[in-house]
Amino acid sequence: MIRKSIALLTLALSASFASAAPITSYEFTGKDNYSAATIKAPIDYTNGVLVDFKLSYTGVFPKNAFTALWFNDSSASEGYKGPQIGLKANCDGKCTNDLFVRASGTTGEKYFTKSNIEPAVEGQFAHLYAYLYKSTETGNYDRMSAWYNPSNDDLKKLTDGHINLEFDSGFKSFDTIGFRTANLGSSVVSIGDLRINEVPEPGSVALMGLALAGLVAARRRRG
Repeated sequence: MIRKSIALLTLALSASFASAAPITSYEFTGKDNYSAATIKAPIDYTNGVLVDFKLSYTGVFPKNAFTALWFNDSSASEGYKGPQIGLKANCDGKCTNDLFVRASGTTGEKYFTKSNIEPAVEGQFAHLYAYLYKSTETGNYDRMSAWYNPSNDDLKKLTDGHINLEFDSGFKSFDTIGFRTANLGSSVVSIGDLRINEVPEPGSVALMGLALAGLVAARRRRG
């Protein structure tokens, strides 16, 4: 009965989130590209947003190989300078911290501890998860919590990430999400199972965390 109740709660909460992008996959390689892929959302985000995706690669990274997911408004002339989460290898295939988040711009990243990823073999990937939201202090998006390979317990409290950023994005809503790449050389970066969902109400965060933890557990069992 308890398991059934949790399953129903998970289903109800998940159904209430406005999905802005279906499960989507991308591959990037070759020359630098500030707009490697741009997702024009069918809605204009105004509430908290959850982003969940898998990242893997083949080949050997050159120094500073880079692939990042960014958030911004379509009116911004340089959308890729919005908040970001992704991969930035700091050395030639021998890094210990490869995955990062940024508040904005092209510098000032914070790295996930022990996030060195190896060339992909079947079934192996890095799981990145981010929660972009607003504090009560401003009307702009100004907070981001992010996780590398989150556990069920991690997702029960979405405002306490492995990395937590405070900033002022300058936008109260946004309708564009994209990827920027650089220095990939002959390596191939794969983005899989990209899921983007809007959180309907700030007060739903705690319950949502419990629901998402249940979804992650179920997804791992199926895998």
